[in-house]
Amino acid sequence: MVQKQVTTQWLLEGFKYEISSTLDSDTVDYYCGHVRRFLSWGDTLGLPKEAHLTGKRHILSFFNHLIEETEISIGDNGLLRKVQRTKESLWHYYRSLKRFFNWCVDEGYLDHIPMDGIKIEAPQNRPIDPWRPEHLEIMSQILEHDWKVSRTSRQIMLAARDQAIFSLFLESFIRLDELAELNVEDIDIKQKRGHDTERGGRG
Repeated sequence: MVQKQVTTQWLLEGFKYEISSTLDSDTVDYYCGHVRRFLSWGDTLGLPKEAHLTGKRHILSFFNHLIEETEISIGDNGLLRKVQRTKESLWHYYRSLKRFFNWCVDEGYLDHIPMDGIKIEAPQNRPIDPWRPEHLEIMSQILEHDWKVSRTSRQIMLAARDQAIFSLFLESFIRLDELAELNVEDIDIKQKRGHDTERGGRG
């Protein structure tokens, strides 16, 4: 296969256009943002701009830079802050670069991805912290306040609905996604259970 000597930046634009048709804008920004960070780093060092000249050594050097160098960035509040990345954060760059270079291979611009032989494990999901009693108390106070300040029929209805949802969520052990999909007709008030209980669902 003949490699087309085009710039990596040009390929990134094509990659962005391609994935924009199937992914949401946040996911597109996620992938393209990490690739742009790699290209920006390469520009500061004068690395080759042609995609077929990007090698495994460049990828490894970039990952090492992310870990070893403390960078200065501008936060949302306009203040400067130091960024010290961890090994876990490398996964996001690894994942994005791998998808981008795989796309380059699939489109025929590269014979192989420059990341061959590089393996970074995905970080384990952190355990979700359970709500503590003080959290539940605060939420109850918020819902109670909403009820007290309700004036219109719509405000009263929404306040009552929110209290019902919160109580059901805490006392029924229902999953959040199940609660979100629950309809009024799914509840049997007289039997005090869900209509799908007999089909093996939650009661």
